Amino acid sequence: MNTDKWLKRIASTSQQLAIRSLNSNVKLSVTGLSGAGKTTFVTGLVNQLLNASPSRLPLWDVAREGRLISVKQEPQPDFDVASFDYQGALQKLTNTPPQWPESTRNISQIRLAIKYRSNHPLWSALAKEQTLYLDITDYPGEWLLDLPMLNMDYRQWSLSMAQVLELSEPYAVSAFKTKLAGAAEQNASSDHELAQLSAKYRELLLTLKQDKGLSYLQPGRLLLPGELEGTPLVSFFPWLLEHPSVDDRNDALLYQKLETRYKRYRSEVVKRFYSDHFSHFDRQLVLVDCLSPLAKGQSEMQDTVKALTEIMQHFDYGERHWLKQIFIPKIDKLVIAASKADHVTYDQRHTLLALLDGMLIQSKQNALLKGSGVYTQVLASIRASEDAKVKHKGQTLSVIKGRPEGDELRNVFPGALPTNWQDQGFWQQGQFDFLQLQPQPLDNGKAEQLGIDALLQQLLGDKLI
Repeated sequence: MNTDKWLKRIASTSQQLAIRSLNSNVKLSVTGLSGAGKTTFVTGLVNQLLNASPSRLPLWDVAREGRLISVKQEPQPDFDVASFDYQGALQKLTNTPPQWPESTRNISQIRLAIKYRSNHPLWSALAKEQTLYLDITDYPGEWLLDLPMLNMDYRQWSLSMAQVLELSEPYAVSAFKTKLAGAAEQNASSDHELAQLSAKYRELLLTLKQDKGLSYLQPGRLLLPGELEGTPLVSFFPWLLEHPSVDDRNDALLYQKLETRYKRYRSEVVKRFYSDHFSHFDRQLVLVDCLSPLAKGQSEMQDTVKALTEIMQHFDYGERHWLKQIFIPKIDKLVIAASKADHVTYDQRHTLLALLDGMLIQSKQNALLKGSGVYTQVLASIRASEDAKVKHKGQTLSVIKGRPEGDELRNVFPGALPTNWQDQGFWQQGQFDFLQLQPQPLDNGKAEQLGIDALLQQLLGDKLI
């Protein structure tokens, strides 16, 4: 690193430490599996903040009390991270008909400056106005899925993935194993041969993701390589055959090369990704799509629970202390939100919350034991439906009014949710039908929301007193 870069990094770090020490900065990590709605959430959150008013965000104290002065976008703090394309996402929503923003494909960041008047005697005496800087960082769900690899060697990882794959798609796995066995017999271990086998393994993962709706698929960078596209670092796969003994590994050239690549991937990609991007966060939002896996089946729901539980074990939760937050920051507030809450009827949203609580009870308890504040809620950052009532066979039923993909605006009754995802009676009856709805048209560039104001109060309320 040259001297200029080194000095700039020190200056940037010093500035961030100064802001953090004054308690005027919140670094928010937006995490969740692919398809949970992270890009849509960030777009909706920014839209609500830029258009904030007491009537639009009644549950956010600083807005309801008339103390919010302004919110505007500022230059982001990390120049080596892609900027979140808010305007591009907003353009999608203003199309005719409106479209959802593109899914997260890389790390992105946006900073907002929230100017407000404080009720606190000390802060209000020091200045009439205060500013809180909110840094929001979004991550591809596929990359988050690699975090559990940090605790496994190549053999352990191979056994773990073999179990996932065999239960999910035995026929497709059998075909890949046949190719792997042939390559192992011929000691095929050139870069070209590894790339070919890796491409076949990627096809298998894509089938499981797209057709089966599974999430716990590794390595995540094979599904969404980013800047690693075509590099040997992502040209590896689990060993799905009998593992060679330690004495035999010198003769198993393919196994040896895969093990080496796995180690490098874990240290140079996964560990670096974790240390560079997850060591400075104050607060975390975990978005969970409970509805898509629920509609697909019990194995898909189990896969979602496993993936989220494994990922959340790798975050640093803990009670906030001002000195620790300067030098050893921990996530002192965690909000877990069920996204797409407007895709179920009004009277089912409390059931959706209970379903979410049951799915991540272990992760919640872990964060609570470490001293973090933990909250759960339902959320629709950009609404796709309105609540409505219809008469059916002499009864009044709750429905949602929305536009399913490729369809006209109509009333939809998706069915009843279980309070417990392990309820065998629910899986036997299969009563829930999830339809992906298109976003509602914006009103003069403003999106309708469900739960954003409650979320802002949980995440930022204590910072804006």
